[in-house]
Amino acid sequence: ALDRALERAGAQPRIALEGSDLLLIRALAAQGFGVAVLPRSFAEFPGPPLSVRSLKPAIRLPVVLLWRKRRTLSPAARAFLDFVRAEASESEKIEA
Repeated sequence: ALDRALERAGAQPRIALEGSDLLLIRALAAQGFGVAVLPRSFAEFPGPPLSVRSLKPAIRLPVVLLWRKRRTLSPAARAFLDFVRAEASESEKIEA
């Protein structure tokens, strides 16, 4: 999603590092090693201070929940699914 957004904007970033350890990426950015694109929750994580700027337009990624049909969910899984259903916006669809 980020690559497509950068392409649409005509941006050609020089990528020196890609990683899946978001706390490490956050720490490197905080130490001045470069700019990082992180979910806001990681950017706001306690630690060395960062300058945070929102991407405009925002990049949104879908979240999908999967579970086996005809299988009983644990009480915790059922509670989580009920919570997600209650929090989902009108435009989001969650099937049973």
